[in-house]
Amino acid sequence: MAELTLTQVKGLRLRGEPWGHVLLLGPLVGYLCVFFVYPLSGVLIQSVFDPKFTSEHYLTMVKYPVYIRVLWNTLEISIVVTLICVLLGYPVAYYLSASKSNWAMILLIAVVLPFWISVVVGTLS
Repeated sequence: MAELTLTQVKGLRLRGEPWGHVLLLGPLVGYLCVFFVYPLSGVLIQSVFDPKFTSEHYLTMVKYPVYIRVLWNTLEISIVVTLICVLLGYPVAYYLSASKSNWAMILLIAVVLPFWISVVVGTLS
């Protein structure tokens, strides 16, 4: 199988259009709109219209400090977890993409194996 050189890859066009690669994002954008944007906008609209326009839910959140603490705790945990994932994930991904050693294959197996555990347990049970 012949390998592509960098100049051949840069010259690739989808149906002759220089912006054709943007069309490849269409299915992903559609998926995100259907399964993320639509439900999230439904929840936000429902929080403001219950059944008529009201800000009661947001006033309740401000009125009782426990809601603010829970919201802050949730945001704090999500920020810390995101930073840990980025700090651990990017070096591993860079090493896996740049290395051709046996350690890279072992590390790749160690990264992918946890995703298979649920399938294996479900199949064996």
